Amino acid sequence: MRMFRPATVLFAPAAAGALALAAALPAAASPSGFTSASSWRTSFQVAGPSFPVFSAVTATSGSSAWAFDVSGRNAPGAFAFDGSTWTRHAFPAGRGDAVTSASSSSASNVWAFTFHGLVLRFNGTSWAKVKKFSKPIVSGLAISAADVWVFGSPGPGTWHFNGHGWTKSVTGKR
Repeated sequence: MRMFRPATVLFAPAAAGALALAAALPAAASPSGFTSASSWRTSFQVAGPSFPVFSAVTATSGSSAWAFDVSGRNAPGAFAFDGSTWTRHAFPAGRGDAVTSASSSSASNVWAFTFHGLVLRFNGTSWAKVKKFSKPIVSGLAISAADVWVFGSPGPGTWHFNGHGWTKSVTGKR
């Protein structure tokens, strides 16, 4: 018997289109610091075998976002939000990989970082592999198309992309 549990992206209307996962900070807090459950609504669900979950999400504006799911040994899925609907897009990560972090500075500069060490970029039209590290990426940050940071521990360490090439950042040891 196959078990199906949907992966869910939640939406807070009070946040002018900001997206969040269940563990994200509340968009509109009450005096006690918590958002009432009635201010959230389900924006998108993916159901299927192997218990799909959303592993990363990034919003490029109040009406543009990306969410990445992972389901068992399947390849991760990439879903774009255009302000009203979610659409699955071709995504070059392989089976058994998972997007560990996503970041964007605009709708044509969206980055995804994976457990298998892939750095992927959406240029407004399609996804492409930018770099492959030999270790897992824990997090990534896209400030602009020419200012991207990758962090791994214990992994590739800290790396910076300047739009042309990658440089390993020297960090202190404890």
